[in-house]
Amino acid sequence: MYFFTFALINVVGDLYLNISNLYMALMMVFPMGIIMIAIMWRMFPNKPLNIGLIVAFALLTVGAFFMGRAATFVGNQQFLDSMIPHHSRAILLCEQSNITDLEIKDLCGEIVESQQQEIDQMKDILQRLGN
Repeated sequence: MYFFTFALINVVGDLYLNISNLYMALMMVFPMGIIMIAIMWRMFPNKPLNIGLIVAFALLTVGAFFMGRAATFVGNQQFLDSMIPHHSRAILLCEQSNITDLEIKDLCGEIVESQQQEIDQMKDILQRLGN
């Protein structure tokens, strides 16, 4: 699931493993555990264990949500590692979308240019920081 969070980056060179995408993946995986147990309740006969797992998955989902919102463990490097794929997704969306409105086309042109400049700058900063 973690690697699916990188599915929409523009180029492979913009793939930077980061904790923000991990939080997103966990917010998908833990609810899937709840859904799986709920749908297949009869396949798992240990009712106390099922309830315990549902509670644990719910707490882990909430924990991942709040840790992601608080940017827990996100410092200089993790910030840049998170933002490069984010900017890359914006470029991909602008380049691949079927946009007909002229104002939106112009906006996308500006987005592609500015986001690529920022990606290049962030990669330079990562090199300067020794990462």
